[in-house]
Amino acid sequence: MFRKAILPIMLLSSAGCLDWDNLPDNGYRNLDAPLWDSEVVAVDSGIYVHLPSSKQVAHVKPNGEWALVDLLGGQPTRLVG
Repeated sequence: MFRKAILPIMLLSSAGCLDWDNLPDNGYRNLDAPLWDSEVVAVDSGIYVHLPSSKQVAHVKPNGEWALVDLLGGQPTRLVG
């Protein structure tokens, strides 16, 4: 009888030792800014999209391929076109 009861007691007692404030979040996090700005700039080679949360600009080609634009260390605040 005692052997069957020891495992649940050990599991419950170890649960009290966990640091509940530092549980893994599976990569989820809250963002303070939107992922992309809905106002894009269209050019012949595709569209440019401002990504406020990552402070970058993406170029999306008509075939769906995309790449981040090298801003040489700059951080855009908006796109003007």
